[in-house]
This record gives sequence, C-alpha cells and structure tokens, in this order.
Amino acid sequence: RLRDVLDVLEDHQRLLSLLNEVIGFDISPRVLLGGETHTKIGYPLSLVAVPYRDDTGQAGALGVVGLMPMNYPVLVPLVHAVAGAMTASLCREGRAGNPRRPSGLDD
Repeated sequence: RLRDVLDVLEDHQRLLSLLNEVIGFDISPRVLLGGETHTKIGYPLSLVAVPYRDDTGQAGALGVVGLMPMNYPVLVPLVHAVAGAMTASLCREGRAGNPRRPSGLDD
C-alpha cells in the first residue's frame, strides 16, 4: 500500500488531477477518501487538501496524500492553517509590490 502512495507521488498528472479538483472550492479543507480517489487515480488513497489564493485570485492547492488510516483530526486543521498562511503571505507580497505568483498546477 505504501507503494501506491509512492506511485501517485511519482505520477504528477494523477496527483495534479486531485489537487486541481480542490482549487475550484472555497477555502474549506477537502478530504477525499479511498473510494473517491480510487476512481480518479487508480488507488484507494486519502487526500487532505486546501486551496490557497493570492490577491489577484490565482490559486494553488496544498495537500497531504496518504493511506486511509491518517490522523485526520490533526491533519485537517494543520493543512488548513498552512494554506491560510500561504494565502496571507502571497497577498502581503502582492500589496508590497513584489508579487510572487504560485506556479500553475498544470505546469
């Protein structure tokens, strides 16, 4: 099963397909469980992900991929906090005249 996680991490297209799905949502954390990811990437893995945005609205997503038994009560608020910090930092940099844009997920 760990090999499944490594396979997904090596296959960027599969991983990006999951993260791209998250970008379209609001800033709430998304948790995709085995059945949802199996149909999309071919493996029953879990994903805890949250989108982030800069002040122009460009977006990216931050997430943790792993096996189904993960510590969700810890991971969900942690990923949400990191994505919130990234959004705040990107927005501050944009207002300071030093905009750094997150690279597109399909790059």
